[in-house]
Amino acid sequence: MGLVAYMLVALSFFCAWCFGYAAFRAGLSVKYWTVLGFILGPMAFPLFSTHKRIALRRSLHSHDCYIAA
Repeated sequence: MGLVAYMLVALSFFCAWCFGYAAFRAGLSVKYWTVLGFILGPMAFPLFSTHKRIALRRSLHSHDCYIAA
């Protein structure tokens, strides 16, 4: 294997760690985002940011007030 292959594997491990840590901090599934970060690398960032925003919006709307009759 050449140097480029080792760099790609290192990038995959780095992205897996970064996405796992970010998922932990955002309250998302750590295992899912670690594996996705390893497979897709930096291309998973738009998907991650969208899921993070959806999870935040879902958690904020779960405590809405309603009037019970």
